[in-house]
Amino acid sequence: LNIEAWDQPQVEITATRTTFRHDSAKEREEGTAYLDRIKVSTQKAANGDVEISTQFPGRNRLLRVIHGLGDFTLDYRIKLPRNAKLEIRHGVGDIVIQNVAGDIDATVRSGDIVVQLPEPEKYAIDAQCTLGDVYTDFDGSHRSPWLVGQKFEAGSGNKVRLRALVGGISIQRSGVAAGL
Repeated sequence: LNIEAWDQPQVEITATRTTFRHDSAKEREEGTAYLDRIKVSTQKAANGDVEISTQFPGRNRLLRVIHGLGDFTLDYRIKLPRNAKLEIRHGVGDIVIQNVAGDIDATVRSGDIVVQLPEPEKYAIDAQCTLGDVYTDFDGSHRSPWLVGQKFEAGSGNKVRLRALVGGISIQRSGVAAGL
């Protein structure tokens, strides 16, 4: 999941589905048919919020693998206004957020979160990994309250709340001034 801020008032979403198949025509057809069953939908609320959701055929991963239906990738590339508010609930895979200056609330079950925050904005950062580490070039308080995992808190300003169950979190200054 790749999210990038831009200086346009609209949201642009590109979803790319890819499967890995052998060279036979039958296998390519099966792969295409499977990818067609992955449904990406968007919904815009009256208040301007945009919700993106994905439905995968068959919830049982073991059965998908047995039937040769588990070898695919889904890549989201989303461009949105710089001051947009983000709320992300992601299952498996990395989240990369670049130059978003609005409030961010991102959770991933398994994967890394990489956030590049534009300066000169100020941020109240609350990041926590259950099984992983938090890296940042922001000043703040690092703690390891458990035998594994880390927590980082810092500052005041726009809220940045990041959670990774299994994976790391990296929070960096991007040096891109908001509004440029």
